[in-house]
Parts: sequence; structure tokens; C-alpha cells
Amino acid sequence: MKTTSPTLKWVVRIWLHVLGTSLVGLLLLLPYINTTFVDAYVSALGHEGFRTFGLLDVVIHVGLSACVWAMIALTWTVVTAKREKARAVKLTRGTVITELLIILPVWMVLSMGLMQLCITNIAGILTNLATFQAARTVWVWHGESTSGRSGAGYATVMSKAHVQAAMSLAPVAPGDYFHDPFFFVSNDLKAARAGMLAQQLPLLTEDQGQLGYPLAYALELEDLDGLLKFGDKKGLSLTRSLDSTSFRLRSVRKLTWAYHATTVVPITLGPVSGALVVYRHQIAMPLVPQFFGELGMVMGRTGYYRTIVREFSYVAQRPANPEYPGGSAR
Repeated sequence: MKTTSPTLKWVVRIWLHVLGTSLVGLLLLLPYINTTFVDAYVSALGHEGFRTFGLLDVVIHVGLSACVWAMIALTWTVVTAKREKARAVKLTRGTVITELLIILPVWMVLSMGLMQLCITNIAGILTNLATFQAARTVWVWHGESTSGRSGAGYATVMSKAHVQAAMSLAPVAPGDYFHDPFFFVSNDLKAARAGMLAQQLPLLTEDQGQLGYPLAYALELEDLDGLLKFGDKKGLSLTRSLDSTSFRLRSVRKLTWAYHATTVVPITLGPVSGALVVYRHQIAMPLVPQFFGELGMVMGRTGYYRTIVREFSYVAQRPANPEYPGGSAR
């Protein structure tokens, strides 16, 4: 009978680990990434300045995925070894329970901590894209604001850049927790929410976009009493950290909360035009929030937050012509 060579065994084992790491990496991204994000990120990578800016967190994500896969493989090895040991040795009564009580808490903390690291890093990846989109918005609209065309001013630039950043960060923003729906939101955000909901309505009408405005506000108010206004470790769970409500409900809340958790500062000095984005990501995974964030409050929601800061800029455009073609100024 032929035996498999050690070299072939190692090659197969390495490929299994590569496939396992890739699968874990994709599964970790699934709750937060869709084809729209992938298209936007690939488009951003076409910009030379974004490649260095945006690839580091992607590399870190691959490394964290490898760590998750290593924990899964080690857990499987330990479990199968215990079974073999149990067959060979008659364990004293209660030994298995004692070992489980010793190992389980440590394993739970390590698992939750590693998952939270992965989610926080994904938040960093999305913040990269949010910063790129906000900077591009500032780059496009700054000329309009300085020339006074279209009635645009500094507030217009800041509002549009803020909404662009929030829309990029909405997938990773935890939405199944309490937030105060009476905080101010800009008209640009209201329009973005209305447009997002209009795409989810079952019937297409001429007033689809207008129907999104009252529906977004109604969804934001829905079941507020059932949401947890937690402080320390209260209200944290694995399902809530990944959002378990309907897509229509959580999409409004996630976008609104991402808007309030994000600060955008336009950069319009000298030859550059861009944006500084500060995103406060809520640590929603149970058991580990105090290890990864600082206690604070965003939009009436108390919890532990990790502050992520990114900055990106372009070469500024030439000053805009204050007059439209034909000589008319507006």
C-alpha cells in the first residue's frame, strides 16, 4: 500500500489553511460589505494616493482572518484530542466539567475579542472609503462655494461631505440600540434616507422619493422603548452587535447613527482640498468593550467607543468661474 509523502501532506495542509483563512475573511465581511461598497473601493484604489492610504487595513484584515482561522483549527484539535484521550483513559468523575469551566471563559473572551478586533478593523476600512468620498465631495463643491454659484457656501460643502461619509460608514454602525431621534439632521441626510427607503418600497410611483421622508421618520421612532439605552456592559449581545432587525428598519437607524457618530472637517487650505473624518465606532461585542474603547455618549447612546481618525486630500482645483456660460452669474 502506498503512503502519502510528507511533502504532499504539507502542501495540502497549507492550501487548506489558505482556503480556511480566505473563507473566514469573506464571512467576516459579509454583514458589512456589498457589491456597491466593493465597486466604490475598487474605484478608489484607482487613485494612486488611496492605494497606500487604503491597503494597510485590508492587509490587517487578512492577518486577523488568519488568527480567527487559527483559533478554529486549534479548538478543533483540542476537542478531537480530548475525545481520543477519553477513549484511552477513564477520567474521574467531574474532570470534564472542571476543565470546561476553566477553559470556556478564557475561550469566550478571546473569541469575542478577536471578533471585535475584526469588526473594528472593518470600521477602519469603511472609514478609509468614507474619508475618500468626503474629500472628493469637498474637492468638487469647494469651487462652487468660493464662487458663490448655485447658492453654495461652506455649510453646503460640509453638509454634503458629512452625508457622503455617513453613507459609507452606515453598514458597520450598530443600529439595534437606543438613539435619540430628535437630534438635528440636515436636509441632505433626510434626502439620502428618503432615497434609500424609496428603493425598498414595493410599488414604484412618481412620489416614491417623497414617500421616503415620512417613512424614514416613522421607522426611526418605531419600538424605541424596546431599544436598550445601555451604559457599562448592559444590553450587549452577539446578535445585537450584528443587527438583527429588518433591513428597512436598521438601514434608517444605521445611517442616522453613522451621521451623528461622524465628524467631517473640510480641508481647503492652499493647494490642497480634502477632508478630515473622525468616526466614533461603538464597541458592541459582549465581554470585551472596555478593552477596545472608552466610555462615552453619541446621540444619547452611552457605551464604549473607539475613535478612528482619517485624512485624505487632493490637489485643489483651479478657482471656479463665478459666471455660467453666456455671462450670467448666479
